[in-house]
Amino acid sequence: MRPVPDRLPQPSLRRRLLSVALAAVLLLATASAASASPGLRSPASQIKPPANFWRSARQAVAIADRSPEARTLHAREPGVRGRAYVGDLGLWIVVYRDRRGERARVPVEDRTGDVLEPSIQAYPLTSGDAGPATVKVELIALALTVFLLALLFDFRRPFRLRNLDLVALLSLGASVVLLDHGHPLTGIPLAYPPLIYLCLRLAKLGFRGTGDEGPLPARGGTRFLVISLLALVAVRVAANLLLGGVSDVGYASVFGANSIHDGWPLYVQDHNHLDTYGPITYHDYLPAAHAAALAFDLITIVGLLLLGRRLRGGEAGRRLGLVLAVAWAACPFTFLSLVANTNDGLVPMFVVGALVAISSPVRRGIVLGLGAAAKFAPLLLAGVFATACGDRGRRTLRFALAMAAAIAVPVLLYSRPGGLGVFWSQTLGFQLHRHSFLSIWGQYPQLNPVKTVLEAGTIALAAGAAVPSARRTTAQVGALAGAILIALELTATHWYFFYVGWFVPGVLLALLALDRRTLPLPVSSAGSAEALESSITLRLPEPALRQ
Repeated sequence: MRPVPDRLPQPSLRRRLLSVALAAVLLLATASAASASPGLRSPASQIKPPANFWRSARQAVAIADRSPEARTLHAREPGVRGRAYVGDLGLWIVVYRDRRGERARVPVEDRTGDVLEPSIQAYPLTSGDAGPATVKVELIALALTVFLLALLFDFRRPFRLRNLDLVALLSLGASVVLLDHGHPLTGIPLAYPPLIYLCLRLAKLGFRGTGDEGPLPARGGTRFLVISLLALVAVRVAANLLLGGVSDVGYASVFGANSIHDGWPLYVQDHNHLDTYGPITYHDYLPAAHAAALAFDLITIVGLLLLGRRLRGGEAGRRLGLVLAVAWAACPFTFLSLVANTNDGLVPMFVVGALVAISSPVRRGIVLGLGAAAKFAPLLLAGVFATACGDRGRRTLRFALAMAAAIAVPVLLYSRPGGLGVFWSQTLGFQLHRHSFLSIWGQYPQLNPVKTVLEAGTIALAAGAAVPSARRTTAQVGALAGAILIALELTATHWYFFYVGWFVPGVLLALLALDRRTLPLPVSSAGSAEALESSITLRLPEPALRQ
């Protein structure tokens, strides 16, 4: 009689996980049929709360009337009156009109009574009114998803975990479709399971390395990869110029740069919060939103080409760089951010730049500092980059000074005349205290204790990644950076799929560059870390590889 195993074989668990993740990816192709156009709806009664609401329309108007925006509007135009409508996001939208028409909109959160951003345009498209351009963008994103799966998925070993990692990343597309078609209360919660999985996987790979079969085998030779990269870049540029519009995020950058150009202060105490980003974010006139988004994207692609050659020597390094660049260009989430002309491409651009410059603590400190002076999120990566290459002591100090200078100079230069107080209240202060339905924490305030636990876990992850390790490779540093950024997004009060691009470089490094047979050269804390950019590939006998 054959012995009964104590537990099921591991591939069975992977098969079940992969099946669930594949089902989520299929939603990218099928959920677009579930579009709806709820729009603004008049409540049946002004004094009784609608179904699933806690407050009445009259109470919502009273709350909005006390807001600074409404008081200013009433003082300037006494004849204006507010009327509350049930909004797309489960909010009250108080619309102020006079004889000339609509003058302003003030969103009010029903559960807490908080006044949110002063214009409903502060939220991305969630109305379900998808025009022809939106449909074309969705079809291109779907084609990119299929191409990326065909390029990287290991069909010979379909149940390996790195296939699951790739599928988990692409499964976020279901959230994208649901959000674009007016279902934020479904699309937002759907994003959290793959985000949690990817965070745990990248953290594990970053701390412990890998013991699996190795990177995903990208298909095609060098010529195919070069042609694919050129074609993908051409498609991205054309889509940006012909189909892309400038989102509120991109407009904020242009508005800030125009203020600088005309001599107005960049940071002022108001309630529009177009100045919520760091001073490095802002760039010139409106077409510059297109130019800047394209520049961020192309610089990231070039950085990935260089990073591949840093990680491996010779032909292997050139191929790795090509595969990383093609995977970035084929990623539907980086494409969507590019078409929307947001400034979110700054985060991955600076992260990749810091990885390319990892051998120099000063250079990587400057690059990461500029990233933190743009979008603030890279601040949480200071620890993992401070101790990269096993650095400690003077090398870590040089990194810290370089990063601090790269942040302080632009902040001090552009925070005048309001000073650091206004700068804080308009940027990080606003972000830390804002309210938004575009997160499960805004949709379900009763989950705040869970949010507190995740915030503590995020801090612990960043602190753990800051512990020096001479055996940590550049690819592991990238994976840890991706895990930390995902953890930060998991705790964010306002989340949107533009943020996925922040951690895409970390996921790509985990999929394509981490190999258990690749070990870094030992580097002393006082010595040069240049040797870490190339690694020793240990050719172990086959029996040893299976141990």
